[in-house]
Amino acid sequence: MMDHKSEHPGRASLARFTRGELSREESREVVRHLLAGCPVCRAAVGSSWPQGAKAGARPGGNAGNGNGDSNVISFAERAHRATDYRDAFDRVARTLAAREESFLSERREVPALRRTLESLPAAERRSRVREDVTFHRWSLAEALLDESHASGGADVARAQELAELALEVAERLDPGRYPAAAVADLRARAWAQRGNTLRIQALFPQSREAFEKATQLLAEGSGDPAERCRVLLLKAALAGDVKSYDEAERLLDRALWLGGRAGDRHLRGAALVRKSYLAQKRDETEKALELMRSGLALVDPEEDPRMLLVAQHNLVHMLVDTGRYREALERVEETRNLHLQLGGRLDFLRFRWLEGKIYQGLGWVRQAVSLYEDVRRGFVSEGLGFDMALVSLDLAMAYNQLGRESEVAELAEEMLPIFRSREAHQEALAAVLTFRDAVRNRTATLSLMQEVSDYLRRLRADPSARFRSSQGTG
Repeated sequence: MMDHKSEHPGRASLARFTRGELSREESREVVRHLLAGCPVCRAAVGSSWPQGAKAGARPGGNAGNGNGDSNVISFAERAHRATDYRDAFDRVARTLAAREESFLSERREVPALRRTLESLPAAERRSRVREDVTFHRWSLAEALLDESHASGGADVARAQELAELALEVAERLDPGRYPAAAVADLRARAWAQRGNTLRIQALFPQSREAFEKATQLLAEGSGDPAERCRVLLLKAALAGDVKSYDEAERLLDRALWLGGRAGDRHLRGAALVRKSYLAQKRDETEKALELMRSGLALVDPEEDPRMLLVAQHNLVHMLVDTGRYREALERVEETRNLHLQLGGRLDFLRFRWLEGKIYQGLGWVRQAVSLYEDVRRGFVSEGLGFDMALVSLDLAMAYNQLGRESEVAELAEEMLPIFRSREAHQEALAAVLTFRDAVRNRTATLSLMQEVSDYLRRLRADPSARFRSSQGTG
């Protein structure tokens, strides 16, 4: 936040302010500073104001003393200019107030517009947005983008549809109603969100094209560091998914710097959280933990509640993976509450699975078994073969610890047909078959179960991974 008594906006910012090119938050900062009575910046606003808009501007007149000497200005002329500048600023303030009232009016219209869209068949929504100017509203585009982001990986088809609708709106905004640079920023945000939904679906070439379009639009935009930061955060996620880790690191470092320049704690937190995910992919576990803790301290739950949920869940996961079960347990209740408030059914199933791992790690094996059994039933009903196999192996290890060998055998027999019915990866089937055969031959050990579990997790990240058991099977 600007200290209005000691810090002045830059001359370039003041010029962009008079042209209406700053974001709403940046404009408010400038207005607060000018209202504090700063004579230097009031004068600068006046000098940046387009000539035809200044009070008393005389066509063809010069700004000097009438003799062509622009460096010698009379006291009367300076007083006259000060009045001009105050008038110019007053007009800017009135314009901003009118613009803010216009945005408030738009925001009040959004719920009705959203209901109208939802009442239409999905196939008709985009054509309605294209043809009906009622929907060509900035606030509607922003609302659609926010909803798309919130849908995220929980419902990617829904997220993509909302991003496409937002893009249709943004492409049709009236240039006479909205500043061109700000519209370019909004379109960049819409293209980036579209790219992100394509990334989640592993449609990487299409995602890359969308991000290239977003980058081009940012070059035409206001230069708002917050807007640029948001696009880079999503673009870095794509780079990470295609294993361009150096590029992802560079993009995230830039995003972190831009978040600091924008004075936005949440954006800095988001950059740190994503750097943590990247460190995880690089097997830099301790670095990932440090980055995640730092990021969580900055993430704003009101700005992006789902990011808070996912980051908190991943922190607990990292603590479990590194054997810090006590510290993970301390975060269980808080994380469970976040899931109940913000997550979906699958999110909660995965959290309960994680909770079971904590209990098992602490030696509370019976409690872990109860959770694993519930989670396994949930994954079977959802048709999630991979997750079902993984939690089944955790359950088998817990049964083994309790000496419940008959239940390990029953579980092994049940796993293969369910897993095979999901048309699983052949290498994954081979790993599960190895486990089943070892149970039948009474040679299944905790070590083998862990090997199969570790392999299936590795296979999810790397489909080319091959299974090789240290016991010589598979």
